[in-house]
Amino acid sequence: MSDNLTQVTTTSTSKQFTINLSDFWKGLIVAVISPVFTIILQSLNAGSLTFDWKAIWATALIGILSYLSKNFFSPSATVITPPPGVSQVTIDIPKPGETIKSETPLT
Repeated sequence: MSDNLTQVTTTSTSKQFTINLSDFWKGLIVAVISPVFTIILQSLNAGSLTFDWKAIWATALIGILSYLSKNFFSPSATVITPPPGVSQVTIDIPKPGETIKSETPLT
């Protein structure tokens, strides 16, 4: 073990075949951003800024359904994020059946 210990942040994604509130809000953001590309593409092709609301709603619906489907079928994962300014972190992972000895006492 290294003497230079760094605190990392860990977050877990939702379990496979489940959708949590965070997934829904992120999907809603995707649904809002996706139609922007449709508007830009149509405007470039038409030569003027026009709004085809049917295409905008269809793109938004496809965006949110795609994002939620991806999260629904993706397995859960643990994301380890180092603190700002730290470019690399080494993590010692125990072998199956081993336990990790804590560097700091648990209170």
